[in-house]
Amino acid sequence: MGTVLEYKEMAEAMGRAYKAAGYQNALRVFTKQLEQSSSKAYIPPWFIASIYGYLGDKDQAFAWLEKAYKSKDATDSLFDPQWDPLRSDPRFKDLMRRVGLPQ
Repeated sequence: MGTVLEYKEMAEAMGRAYKAAGYQNALRVFTKQLEQSSSKAYIPPWFIASIYGYLGDKDQAFAWLEKAYKSKDATDSLFDPQWDPLRSDPRFKDLMRRVGLPQ
């Protein structure tokens, strides 16, 4: 994914975000950095989607789940508890249908 310097910079940015505004803000910084890294290295789209789901940003979560669906990446794990924050959204049921999983 990156060099030691890039990891150090990412960790420092997360630390600053955590100190400034707490855990959720640190996760937002981490997710943005993952998005940027995904243009240079493989970052599973479902992983980014799961963080957005945890943060309550459903639109971003579904945007990344669509990327996972298009790349056929881990959409068979939609029964996992990590997706609970998204289950009540009609877009989740639609994704389950398209993947071929029972709703």
